[in-house]
Amino acid sequence: MLLLNIICALIFLVPLMLAAVFRYRRKQVLSKTVKQAYTPNVTVIVPFKGEDYNFENTIKSLIHQDYLGKYEVIFVSSDQSGRSIDLLQAVSKSSQRISYVRAESANKERGDKINNMLTGIHHSSSDTEVFLFMDSDMVAHKKWITNMVLPLQIEDCGLSSGTAWVVARTKSTWELATRFWDFLAATQVAFPFTSFARGLSMGIRKDTFIRLNIEKVWNTAFHDNFTLSKAVRKYGLKIYYAPYCVIEEHFELTSFEWISWVKRQSVHTKSHYKKLWAFGFFLVTLPRLLGAILFLTVACLSIFQSELLTEYISFTLWPLFHFVNALAIVYAVYPDTTYIEMSRGTHLEKMKLVLASYYSILLSLGSVWAVFSSKIEWRKIKYKNNVAVGGDHRNENS
Repeated sequence: MLLLNIICALIFLVPLMLAAVFRYRRKQVLSKTVKQAYTPNVTVIVPFKGEDYNFENTIKSLIHQDYLGKYEVIFVSSDQSGRSIDLLQAVSKSSQRISYVRAESANKERGDKINNMLTGIHHSSSDTEVFLFMDSDMVAHKKWITNMVLPLQIEDCGLSSGTAWVVARTKSTWELATRFWDFLAATQVAFPFTSFARGLSMGIRKDTFIRLNIEKVWNTAFHDNFTLSKAVRKYGLKIYYAPYCVIEEHFELTSFEWISWVKRQSVHTKSHYKKLWAFGFFLVTLPRLLGAILFLTVACLSIFQSELLTEYISFTLWPLFHFVNALAIVYAVYPDTTYIEMSRGTHLEKMKLVLASYYSILLSLGSVWAVFSSKIEWRKIKYKNNVAVGGDHRNENS
């Protein structure tokens, strides 16, 4: 029983290990990049479909970047529905940096988002040195480009990655819980065994893109960032988390729609990056959910058998383990929210996020759901095994 308690305690504390490695890797990046300015010519590519409710702010945030180098922003879509095109044309009049490119329909093998990204690359300036990719539901802070390119000057860096600060149109505990979920995901970006770039905010040098022949890799791919991450790792290059690159991700989801959102993320991960999915599910997500269930079970049974409290001490102490984990995750990632206007960085704000982490355990149900079902819905399109039900998978653009 002692051995069981020790094993469970160690598994319960895996997020604490992730937080510690995250802080170490983050410090490494800063020590390797802070000594010299790095301002390559940048092309920011934003694939989109339809219209996100905060799309105008997405555009404006990319116009007003405090970047000392040269940069351009290309919005790409094969979909002409919604007001996005009109918004782009209206807002871009005030800036020569912004352009819109209409993509042709994707071929049968690759997803629409990847098709849009490749179209953006084909329309980039000939002197571009770095490609940055950002999702259309993101709003970048003014230092985003500056900080995203910094890790790319490191010799063995293949990809740089940021992460998200979830912002819900309808404020609720779900928003805080999902924000914590993304903070936890950020620590896995930096962890060597699971490192990957988040497609919502990632960057690659143009010469690396060409050397690894990523266009060929993407030509028959459905998922952008996982496919790219595996190609970079296979080539022996590293994926670096970019400090100070937590940026806003805007959602219109409410209540249990958040669980479906987690399921969608989990289905993608399980399909396209099994090693990352296995680590995250069996060593992070499942222990959090089972820990809560076992704690409640032991607590209830101990009413009749008090000795269970000491016999299953690791289960009894699970709330404390979780609190320590959440505290470590929040305080590890929070420094990177410096440039987010709505982030105050107060201890009260951080503690709200720590407490909301208990609520985030409900989001784990989405990951469990993904084990038994590969059906997902996104932007009113239903998919199963990467194929749109009643159509093809090319309409995906997330």
